[in-house]
Amino acid sequence: MSSNDAVNVIKDFINNTLSTLGGVKGSLALAGLAIIMIVLIVYAVYGFIKFLRFTLRLKPHEFALAILAIGFALIVIAILLP
Repeated sequence: MSSNDAVNVIKDFINNTLSTLGGVKGSLALAGLAIIMIVLIVYAVYGFIKFLRFTLRLKPHEFALAILAIGFALIVIAILLP
């Protein structure tokens, strides 16, 4: 999926939302969604930075155990998915 496709999907979503809600009500709803998305993105970046700092401070054997645990978790998730 290219960035143009993603932009088109977002534009379609915004147009459908505005046409459904209409006028000021739709604009306020869209502004609220934008604020929520900004907060989610900021917290995701903050969490990623904290996780990166945590992993860089691990000793090699602790890092290996963490990667092993992630591997087992992914295998369990793959088994549980239909």
